Amino acid sequence: MWLGDERWVSHDHPDSNTRMVHETLVDMVLARLVAPDTAFGEPAAAAASYGATLCEIFYEDRPDLVLLGIGNDGHTASLFPGSDALTDDSGIYLASWVEQKETWRLTASMALLWSARELVFLVQGADKAEVLSQIIDDGLPFPAQRVAAGADAARWMVDEAAASKLRSVPR
Repeated sequence: MWLGDERWVSHDHPDSNTRMVHETLVDMVLARLVAPDTAFGEPAAAAASYGATLCEIFYEDRPDLVLLGIGNDGHTASLFPGSDALTDDSGIYLASWVEQKETWRLTASMALLWSARELVFLVQGADKAEVLSQIIDDGLPFPAQRVAAGADAARWMVDEAAASKLRSVPR
């Protein structure tokens, strides 16, 4: 298993995706998680190192499945609206300053996400309903819509609350 994105915090921090994935999944099934080293010193160096590790893992292959969520601002992974990471093709994993959050994030690039055989977006909660409708019904170019549009296969799994404003039901 690997992470599509990580916050620039230590792995024991309450906001760490690495910590959350260990607690909710990895430790329950004894899977191996390869995560970026946020103690590496600098976000760009950590992203480059993790990108090199992912290249070794996916050597001559590509990810089978990538699970993603979306934020109520339409971001996915740590690809936020207006972020430089949306157009950065310098690597498969990137360091990105997220102005809205005033913090660094590490994120899979658009190219890495597009390389997956299938993307699955898991979306829940009424706070996502409006942006989900804008992405699916209106095709507005939020980062999540752009990632889905460039994928070989994208599937949306949404709960009733998140789907409450959809005018169409994609199959």
